[in-house]
Amino acid sequence: MGSLAGTNQGAIEKSISKPPGEAGRPGRGGYNLQAALDWDAKNFKILKTFIHKLVERHLDTSRSYAAQSDKFIHIVRDSATEKFPKLNEYEGVWPAIDIIKMRLKYTSTPKRRVEERAALGRRVTK
Repeated sequence: MGSLAGTNQGAIEKSISKPPGEAGRPGRGGYNLQAALDWDAKNFKILKTFIHKLVERHLDTSRSYAAQSDKFIHIVRDSATEKFPKLNEYEGVWPAIDIIKMRLKYTSTPKRRVEERAALGRRVTK
């Protein structure tokens, strides 16, 4: 049993930690995800496109990451790690999670604004 625990410990030590801050906000204390991963542009684009398709298929793109079902977040994350096993080298598969968060931020913000305007319009007319 001792050697098995040592093996697990080694795997944990080898995982790549998430940089501080938020992906996509390099000028505001965050980082550029592609630069942080140090993947070539072609493979990064393939990863991003694949995850975007999963997000569209499995998540409610009108809602933020925090408003999503954990079950469906895990489906997207696990599908991404199946296709891109290299993601398992990153602690908590943070690159996939960051791409999911950025995509949902991009898709949910405009939809939320439309909903807010519609709600305001309904309140004003009452």
